[in-house]
Amino acid sequence: MEKPWKIYCFEAGDGAQRVGGFLEGKGYAVANIGFGKSTEEELLGAVMDKRDLFGAVKAVFPQGSRVLGILSPETHHLTYGLSRMAGRQTKKFFYAHIAHNRGWHGQYADVIAHNNFIPHILRNTTARTGRGMQANLVSVGCINNILASVTEREMREGPERLERVLACMPEEAYVSVNLDLLDAKDRKKESGTMSMEGLIAVVQQIVSAKHIIGADIVCSGWAGPGAYAGLAGVLAGGQR
Repeated sequence: MEKPWKIYCFEAGDGAQRVGGFLEGKGYAVANIGFGKSTEEELLGAVMDKRDLFGAVKAVFPQGSRVLGILSPETHHLTYGLSRMAGRQTKKFFYAHIAHNRGWHGQYADVIAHNNFIPHILRNTTARTGRGMQANLVSVGCINNILASVTEREMREGPERLERVLACMPEEAYVSVNLDLLDAKDRKKESGTMSMEGLIAVVQQIVSAKHIIGADIVCSGWAGPGAYAGLAGVLAGGQR
């Protein structure tokens, strides 16, 4: 039996609560989760050891459901804990990182921050593989084109490149979508070059091709209410 989706808004950081409230207004059941003051100070200060971060997520992670996390830029590294918990449902999955920035710096540090968690996912979850660190990573739109599986330009040109990449991946996926990929028209702070329609099409392509075991949306600036409702609808199958 397919596990139901649950939408959780992680209260630490700025912006996620506003998005959670909007989704509630659209009819989605959204639960707010906090970690306690001392843990949140560590989290926002980017001084959490990866074991402590995983433990914090595990303590509040709901059992028997698939989680769609609503995160803030300051808490993007919760993706590590969420994907690690989701990965326990399967023997093998791949991690899809849809973002303008790469989350790769300081890859050998034990302290996890919002910009260095990807290597830890590929080493400490069931996304790991003996075929090279990036073998089960699909990096879409990453500003560093050396690491990008599919660049923003290739996404705008059509679905063919992503289709070929997905064909080489395991059947199950964890998807993280950072709205810093959107261009200035769809987001207050200019960063990426994708339209909202293009971004939703990319996410829909992954959802249609693979089984999603978990996901998160990172609220990088207020992108407009349609961004969150549209992505939540695609990732959680419109479940309310």
